[in-house]
Order: sequence, then structure tokens, then C-alpha cells
Amino acid sequence: MDLQIKKAAAQDAKVLVGIYNKAFYEDFVKYGECPGYGRSVGDMAKSIDELPKFIAYVDSNPVGAISVLKKDDSLYYIGALCVINPW
Repeated sequence: MDLQIKKAAAQDAKVLVGIYNKAFYEDFVKYGECPGYGRSVGDMAKSIDELPKFIAYVDSNPVGAISVLKKDDSLYYIGALCVINPW
């Protein structure tokens, strides 16, 4: 098993939308809304610039994402953390 974590760029927006939609679909169904579900590729690309994101890959398959913003030397903000089963 090969695990890699890469910083997302605007061209990764479609991959991130796929991860978020799979990860947050059940919340959307249960609550009728979920900020992580149903985002457009354009909105995700813009969000990548505002709140840096990282994509986790296992054997080249995207399996998760995390958005992290450094507030200062000892404080970080996690905007989203999700993991999916890509198989």
C-alpha cells in the first residue's frame, strides 16, 4: 500500500468535489443540507485558494481530504476532514 498526501491545486477541484460528495452524502440525506456536499467545481477551486486543502491517495486512488489554515505558529484551523472508500 502506497500512501501519499499532496497539497491540492485548482486543477484538483473535481477530485475534491468527488471526495466531499461521497463523504458527506449521508449527512445531506439525513439533515437535508450539508456545506460539504454538492459544491460546484468552480466553488471548490476558489475554496482551495481561501482554505488550503490536502488530498490523501492510496495506490493512486483519492481516499480523503483535509482543509487546514494556519492561524499562527501554534494554532491551526481544520475546515473539513473526510475519508472515503474509493473501491
